[in-house]
Parts: sequence; structure tokens; C-alpha cells
Amino acid sequence: MVVVGGSIAVCENQAEIINDKDDTALGYFVAIEKSIDVATEATRFMEQYHDLEVFSVWPLINMFHANLGHATLEQIRCESSVEFIEYNSTITQAGQ
Repeated sequence: MVVVGGSIAVCENQAEIINDKDDTALGYFVAIEKSIDVATEATRFMEQYHDLEVFSVWPLINMFHANLGHATLEQIRCESSVEFIEYNSTITQAGQ
């Protein structure tokens, strides 16, 4: 990532964001490469990106749930450890 005049440039291998944004659901799910410890990486991200707040970490699927600002979202998309990012969404029972 390159910062030019206060703007964040997009990196070459940007992690994909999947799902549609749901304004009623807070945060994102961040998938980390399987070879990297997700708890350690979530801690590193919290130390590096001060507006990133981790709600939960799931070691079995190597993913964490976090709230973060738009600039931080764009920056972590450029982290080589990030496999993909998914918008959180509400779950409803079929027929409701």
C-alpha cells in the first residue's frame, strides 16, 4: 500500500470483500491464511490499526470478527496474511 497526499492507493493483491453490506449487522469477518495463527494476527492488527476492535476469534476456521473504519478496511485488504474479508450480515429464519 502507498499513501500519497493523504489518500490510500490500492495494492496489487487486494483481498476480496464478499457478501453485500448489511447496515443492521456490525463489522466484518476477516479470514487469515491457514499457516498463520489467527489470534496472534488479530492482536497484531489491533496494535497496528487503532480503530480495529476484535469481537471474537475462531481458530478452527482461522477467522476473526471485528469492527473497523473504512481506511483500515482498505489497509488490511493489502495485508499478505488476509485471505478474504466478509461483511457481517443478519440471519433470519426462512419464511420470516
